[in-house]
Amino acid sequence: MNSLTLTALLLLVLVAVCGAQYGSVHCRVGCACASDYVPLCGSDRRTYDNECKLRCQQCFVPGLVRLFEGRCEDRVIVAAASPLIPLVFPPFFPSTLSN
Repeated sequence: MNSLTLTALLLLVLVAVCGAQYGSVHCRVGCACASDYVPLCGSDRRTYDNECKLRCQQCFVPGLVRLFEGRCEDRVIVAAASPLIPLVFPPFFPSTLSN
């Protein structure tokens, strides 16, 4: 094998290993997540206790992504033209308006 082919092969393996270790979903039977409560709102409009629990659910719900940090109930979520890009607004309270 020439050095260019070997370098390309090693780079491909490195990218595959890093992608598997960081940022991808590892779908296993019975995800084991910490009980930390750092709520995240998912694109399915459900609040997940933490990033790990959202990632575990991604195994069963293809296309599930994190919309924002915090509880879904704390913001108004309006469906956009694309179901993958919902619009998120802070809650509206008329008493907060100043004249």
